[in-house]
Amino acid sequence: MESFPIFFKVRAITFTCIIILSFSWLVMLSVEIFTRWDISDSTSRSLMTVFVLADTITIIMLPVLLIADFRVWLDMARLFLLLIVQIGPAAAFTYWDPRIQCPDQTPDDIGDCKLIDVSTMMACWVIPAILVLYSTYFSVMVYRQSRIPIVVDPEPRKGHPSVLSIDMDPEMAEKRRPSTGSFSSDWEFNGKC
Repeated sequence: MESFPIFFKVRAITFTCIIILSFSWLVMLSVEIFTRWDISDSTSRSLMTVFVLADTITIIMLPVLLIADFRVWLDMARLFLLLIVQIGPAAAFTYWDPRIQCPDQTPDDIGDCKLIDVSTMMACWVIPAILVLYSTYFSVMVYRQSRIPIVVDPEPRKGHPSVLSIDMDPEMAEKRRPSTGSFSSDWEFNGKC
C-alpha cells in the first residue's frame, strides 16, 4: 500500500469516525438500558446488551488496528471480525424488532417506545454501513496495489557508486581480502588483555 499514501489517511479518518460513533452509540445505549430496564422485555434487554458488547469490542479493536503494523491479510481478518461483530447484532435487532413488546401504558409511552425502536433500528446500521464502505475501498486499494508491476533493475545505475563488493574493482577486492592464515597469528599475543 506504499503506492497509495492517501489510503492510510482515509483509514485513520474512517476508524476515528467509527470510534466516535461507536462511543456515542454506546453512551446512548447505556442511558436507554438504565432508564428502560424495568419496563423492557427480555428480548430487548438481550439485544441491547449485545449492542453494548459489540460497540465495546469495536472501540477496543479499531485503535489496535491503527497502532499495529499494517499487514493486508491481517487487517482483512480483523476487519472481517469487526464486520461480523457489528452486522450480527444489527441483523438480530432487525429480525426481532417486530417481536419487541412495548409496555402497556399510556399511548405516549407506547409512541416513545416505538420511536426508540425505530431510532435504534436506523442507528444500529450506521457503523456496519461505514465498515462495508471502508471494506470495499480497502479491497479496491489492495487490487490496485496488486496490479502495479514490480520493476527490478538488473543493472546498477551508472554514476552512483555502490558499496557492494560485487561492484568493486577486482584488484581492490584482492587487496581487501583477508589473509588465509589464522587471525591470531597476525597479531602478537603476549597473554595480556
